[in-house]
Amino acid sequence: MKIKGKLLIVDPGSRFIRMGVLEFHSDGAPELIFMKAYPSGGLNNGTVSSRKELADALRQAYESVRGESGSEQFGEIWVGHSGQHIRSDNATEESKIRHNVPVTARLEKQMLARAEMHIPSDYQLLHSFQQFSSLDGVRMRSAVGLVGTNLLSRYHLVFSRKAVINNIRAVFKDAGMAFARFVFNGYAAALSVCQSEEMNLGCLVIHLGQSTIDYVVFQEGQPFMTGSINDGWHRVIKDVAMGVHISIDNAEKVMVSSGNAHDIDAEQDGPLNVTTLFGDPSRLTRRQLAMIMSSSIEEVFAQVRDQLKNSICRGHLPGGVYLTGGGALTRGITYAATGIFGVQTRVEYPLLPWSNREFDPGWAPIIGMVREASEKASPVKPSDGVLTKIVDGTRELKKRMFPNPPPGDPEGEPEK
Repeated sequence: MKIKGKLLIVDPGSRFIRMGVLEFHSDGAPELIFMKAYPSGGLNNGTVSSRKELADALRQAYESVRGESGSEQFGEIWVGHSGQHIRSDNATEESKIRHNVPVTARLEKQMLARAEMHIPSDYQLLHSFQQFSSLDGVRMRSAVGLVGTNLLSRYHLVFSRKAVINNIRAVFKDAGMAFARFVFNGYAAALSVCQSEEMNLGCLVIHLGQSTIDYVVFQEGQPFMTGSINDGWHRVIKDVAMGVHISIDNAEKVMVSSGNAHDIDAEQDGPLNVTTLFGDPSRLTRRQLAMIMSSSIEEVFAQVRDQLKNSICRGHLPGGVYLTGGGALTRGITYAATGIFGVQTRVEYPLLPWSNREFDPGWAPIIGMVREASEKASPVKPSDGVLTKIVDGTRELKKRMFPNPPPGDPEGEPEK
């Protein structure tokens, strides 16, 4: 896979449309030259709720990113994908090999093609990963060039409902954008925060989006189970609004300023200046707010736990749980997750593959797609001696685009 020119990366969400532009230079070196978030609409739980509204939002964002980045044409467009319509499965294929004939790459491709036929007819394949091969009972990454009699390979398949994909494709066409591929947001987010050692050890990555929550379990370096639930961070905000009888906007503001996903001590308790929908002053305290938030957040995490099954969560996650997405910035979120999954949990900030610059967790899918494109589409490796130029370009991008970004500003590059 090789991409020429510039790659436009799009993460369409229910609240923001995040875009990034990755340029591949003549020597193959990748450089992130632009990244910004734009208002979104017409998308809910990863599905189109208003074709016109979403198309208008995408069109405005597309025109803005072309003008602001100075990029009229893009070699390819990648789109992040999320929602409960995404499924995954592990498929095993077996093949008998003739005596003293080595395994070929062509045979492995044929076995992968047979495995991909296991997905339902009304779904479309997004990703396929070879978890391992086994030649005469000996497990390995690849058996190409080896001699044996029985080859067995297991693959992890990620797929999405065709109807949902066709609707999104039609909206992008209305906006004048023809994209090349879908990338599952949960997988992209995991790439932005996980290293190979953590994936080999076994870990769970949860991306806490506004209207969806994506997750990926890694075993032996490859995805073992992936999925998404339609209970994003808006569910927590709504629970607070209903419990306190305040508006959605006020609920989000009080959560950001005084919220906590973990029960607080009595010494930290105190009244909050909140007005109800009826115009009366609320008697809400910090501790009561924490109780509502912790209860709602634990219910959300419990849905993920139930889909993964307790045996996987507690026995096969020695690497722990990693949280990304805008919801990961909630105070006390790691305590709530640790109580549900029973393993160490921490919030991770996405990193570019060529820099130690940390981004806001909400940008994890974009940074993950940058990593995917950089590693698979570019022949440049760290040893090639060209990364100094890329790091300098990234620093210049920060100075040029985000001179003084306020914390949490979706139109800038949020600080940690």
